[in-house]
Amino acid sequence: LPGDVTQTVNFSSDHMHCVDLTLPASDFELLRRQTRFEGPLFGAGLAWAAQCNTPLPEGYAWFTANSRINGVELRQVGLRKKGFIGSVVRTKPSLKIKTDRVRKGQKLGDTERITLNNSRQDPARMVTCLAYEVFAAAGHPAPRCNLANVMVNGTPLGPYVHVEAVKKAMLRRLFGEGGDAGSLYEGTVADFTDAHTAGFATGELGHWQAKTSDSDPSGAPLLAVLAALRVDDASLEQELGKVLNIKRFMTYWAVEVVVGHLDSYSAGANNFF
Repeated sequence: LPGDVTQTVNFSSDHMHCVDLTLPASDFELLRRQTRFEGPLFGAGLAWAAQCNTPLPEGYAWFTANSRINGVELRQVGLRKKGFIGSVVRTKPSLKIKTDRVRKGQKLGDTERITLNNSRQDPARMVTCLAYEVFAAAGHPAPRCNLANVMVNGTPLGPYVHVEAVKKAMLRRLFGEGGDAGSLYEGTVADFTDAHTAGFATGELGHWQAKTSDSDPSGAPLLAVLAALRVDDASLEQELGKVLNIKRFMTYWAVEVVVGHLDSYSAGANNFF
């Protein structure tokens, strides 16, 4: 493997990564045209969102690609499209790279996941990293972020936002060794309501998704918050404080408002962890 494979993929704000991917043209054609919904993408997505307990649509297919990242060659990495509704396009798809999907144990330093967002609603590619910096400055857990220049089969796709994957490695960094052992869920048009948790009793999380192998598949931690919200106003703060860090949640909500985060829990109960 040419280059220094011990070199990790950093998140330094003064560094733009160079990501060069090659795969069969037919595979990339399939990748870039994939959607999470049948039929017209946006209309189908809105119909799904209106059904509170419908399971998440199937994920994207994985393809095998060869990569050169900052001059270091890694062969046979996993590559797939990323996105749900707002960021999904054919011309410049958001991408996920998993270095060890085909070759077990293959990493670039300690990096095994690379997340590349097209940030199609932010042509300057500045908002994501700046917003995460505000969250971090406020003392709230947040991913790290910088930029990457991406090329596929010799065609430049331009700048992407390289974001730290919200997975166990990030949890250990933020919460210390063993901090990845709890439950992590992602909410997609989801909230702490009876409608959004009705399927939990039959093992279906609906618009909630367990994101790690340690996450409780029954959704019990989410149901505990819902139960606390049902109490009378006089007892609400006491009961909610048993299952939620209220101070940290208020900081989280406030920062979403400060940065004008519209695709969020506070603004639309969407795209949150």
